Amino acid sequence: MPLITRLRPLALALLLVFSVGAACKATVESEAKRWSSNVAAMKRYSSEYPNFKLAMDTHLAEVKKDYDAANSLSDEEAKAEAMQAANARLNQIAGEFSRLDREIREINRLKRNSDLLSLPARQATPAIRRAEEVVREAEVRLREASPQSPLEASALLKSQADRLDEASRELRRLRDRAKRERKKANSSSRSGSSSSKTTKRTVSNLN
Repeated sequence: MPLITRLRPLALALLLVFSVGAACKATVESEAKRWSSNVAAMKRYSSEYPNFKLAMDTHLAEVKKDYDAANSLSDEEAKAEAMQAANARLNQIAGEFSRLDREIREINRLKRNSDLLSLPARQATPAIRRAEEVVREAEVRLREASPQSPLEASALLKSQADRLDEASRELRRLRDRAKRERKKANSSSRSGSSSSKTTKRTVSNLN
């Protein structure tokens, strides 16, 4: 099973944590929970991707200094804001891993979309094959990479996520075009059916 695929349950949990955190005002308690979740995610990702461990451990150690400094503040509001900033910084790597997973799930979902698959094979198949190749290349690249710094790791993850996003956007473009064509055909069919019924009623009245 591909490494990225094995991370999906964790990524879904992280997305929920991140979305809830973004929707609510930062508090010391909420940011402490986010920190614990983020640290757990970093450790899980470094376990799944041991070649990223050096960069991720370095990143965690650097950001923990900010988090500890935030914890030392006496003002609750200032503490919460500083903890929030530390969480955001820590998420620079874990967030890119989550983004990679989102993009791969989106590509897999689009590949099964009925509107996309209704297109002629010469239109849909090449785009699907390109997207599949981008996924494979991303997985190989992540397995073979050996980033030495947090900046290098973040840049590598972002570059692969950007390529996946481009592939998924191409599939969405084709899906949307197929959807428009389907709606147009359905509309024409209903219009033709309505005209046929009107003609039949007119002929019936003449008789």
